[in-house]
Amino acid sequence: METLDQGSGGTMIADGLQPRRFSKLNRVSLAPTIGVVRRLQPLIARCVASRRFVMDPMTLSCGAEIRIVGVPVLGPYGHVRAVCVWIGEVDAVLPALPDVGVLEWDAAVVVAASVAARNLLLGDESVEISLLPDMLSNLDRFENRADFLALLSLDNPIDEWIGSATRTFSDGIPHRLQIAARADGTGPGRRMRAVVCEVVDDTQTRLAPEMYLKAMRHVPILPGHALAMVDLNAKVVHDWIANDSDPMAGWCHHRPLLHPGDQARILATCEALLAGSAMTATVRGRVRFDPADEWIELESEWTRIIEGDQPQALVHIAVVAPLPASVVDNCPRCRRASDSAA
Repeated sequence: METLDQGSGGTMIADGLQPRRFSKLNRVSLAPTIGVVRRLQPLIARCVASRRFVMDPMTLSCGAEIRIVGVPVLGPYGHVRAVCVWIGEVDAVLPALPDVGVLEWDAAVVVAASVAARNLLLGDESVEISLLPDMLSNLDRFENRADFLALLSLDNPIDEWIGSATRTFSDGIPHRLQIAARADGTGPGRRMRAVVCEVVDDTQTRLAPEMYLKAMRHVPILPGHALAMVDLNAKVVHDWIANDSDPMAGWCHHRPLLHPGDQARILATCEALLAGSAMTATVRGRVRFDPADEWIELESEWTRIIEGDQPQALVHIAVVAPLPASVVDNCPRCRRASDSAA
């Protein structure tokens, strides 16, 4: 049960291993009677308020004694963002809890993740704080990405989204994940929260890898170059492609700081492409990853490639030599990737 909006009382996003789409609690399959269903909402509320395991014993009309158990799922900042519910005989052993993770991010798409979320989405490269392109780069497929990106739109954003993704774990097997997200606030103060869990991937609903993602991630790229996909409504990068051995590959999990003198020009480019008054643009700009770094000069070629409600731009980015030292060089994760590629 997700409790991302604590004022709404919670909805189902998975019933066992079966995916659900913000379903009402009266549709949960594990509740044997309407009397049990009526106990669920108060139990979830107690679990959220106490941030603790809660149990509610109950005697059914047939005389059988059962217990309803709620286990809180904490987000990276300590809030209860979901509750795992189990119903069984009073003396039955509580089964192992499923992995349920929580993500929270802001308008700058800086993503904080719980341990379970890191295991489900990032695997061996799990870190507490990352960026949206880094998280999405681990997925083979992401259902209805356009609607997901509409959570981030600066004008008329949506406030909830639910969908499936597939990710190949270290066991070499694609696993299906259910992700439910809610958002509130506007502008720089907008905040988003999501619950992620594994669900069954049967032959009728199996999600094949996205062809464009597969193609993009294998495009030959010159050293010192990268490709970025920019959502023009949200003004955010959500895909970043570079050679694994290139220092630019690590930029997908490091937040760049734009030079103040370049911000207006880049924003104007996004607005022109969004409005359709331009379909291509060439922009020079400077970034760095720490206030102590030197500025890195970049040249970028922008092309609007997708129309509709969520227009996108493909951006080819090249470093204007020389590439100065950067905080990225001190990142253990970037160093491991570079060493493994050598």
